[in-house]
Amino acid sequence: MNRSDIHDWLWVTPDPKQSIPPMRALHAALTRRGVETLICAGSAYAEELWRKVAATGKHVMLDFPGVLPGWFYRRLAARGNFSMGFCDWWSAPLVPNADYLIFRHYHAIEAIQRGGCVVLEGPVPIVSPVETATKWALLNTTLRLACLPLLPFRGALMWRQRRRWRPSKRSLLYLPFCVDLPETIEPPPIKLHDFANLGTTYLYAWIRNPFFPTHASFINLYEDRRRLVTTLLRHEGNPFRVFDHRRTPVYGMETLRAATTARYAVATGGLHRASIAKFLEFAAVGVPMIGRRPGREFPLLRDCVFEVAPYAGEEAIKSAYEKALEAYSAYQMAADAVRGPVRALYAPERLLDLLQAQVAGQPVPPEYLAT
Repeated sequence: MNRSDIHDWLWVTPDPKQSIPPMRALHAALTRRGVETLICAGSAYAEELWRKVAATGKHVMLDFPGVLPGWFYRRLAARGNFSMGFCDWWSAPLVPNADYLIFRHYHAIEAIQRGGCVVLEGPVPIVSPVETATKWALLNTTLRLACLPLLPFRGALMWRQRRRWRPSKRSLLYLPFCVDLPETIEPPPIKLHDFANLGTTYLYAWIRNPFFPTHASFINLYEDRRRLVTTLLRHEGNPFRVFDHRRTPVYGMETLRAATTARYAVATGGLHRASIAKFLEFAAVGVPMIGRRPGREFPLLRDCVFEVAPYAGEEAIKSAYEKALEAYSAYQMAADAVRGPVRALYAPERLLDLLQAQVAGQPVPPEYLAT
């Protein structure tokens, strides 16, 4: 077994056909490098997956596996010789005995190192506002109300877990989302929209990780984005031209084509300021962004994101949009300047090399993390 070379690991990944684009690109890069992979097709196949994991002597990398039964993680902890990769790490359980914990969001590493929780940059309501009464929103509102009496007790349990579990600094690794666009997307000669919302405005989760505030369970973590988009739509046609993915759904490469039809794409990481993949994808096609920048991640994009305070009030948000349009030329120039560097720095092969360097004990270079 070789834990020092990520190419000798057995990588357990989601089904590429059903994964988000960055995970598909990473899986393809692993395949090109001859790395052995197993596809995790979900909890229904947990027994089959475990038999394959138990039969190998390799170091196992369980990367963004989705929801697996509790017994799987207990057996994995008892087996040892494994690492875990996380995307939505706040809804993933802690598994003891992992050699490496690999995060797409650096704020998780910062929280674990200081022994506290990620700071939410916005109020946590008792129940999140629901604009459209979808089954998903109503279900999460119901779950929120049901779990409210339990949250103080769960918070105390999470506090104990934080005190008892302190992984070494060297075991916490950063692997940002990758960008690997299969084709070139050129912007149209005339912008059809001023702003484009190309994502959901709702994100709910049952918080399972003790380094994320447990009182945020089943609230809308994308409340900041919802407020920004709501203000846009209230002023649509007077004066803003708006593309909204929720009205005209687009997916995959069509999302990025739609982004290039607008002067700005709305981009926020939620109340937890997650470094979502869309920041990189928009930059890779030369589209400036408006919203809230991530934390220390993506330093190349600092001049490409027009910052807006989502809780400043509707008139202040509208005024910020108007100022963004006035400053559009400067932000477009900045976005054009980083288009090539973003594709190079966040190419999947480059990021595998970044991960390998961290396993060897090297720090994350400053082009990936602002100081």
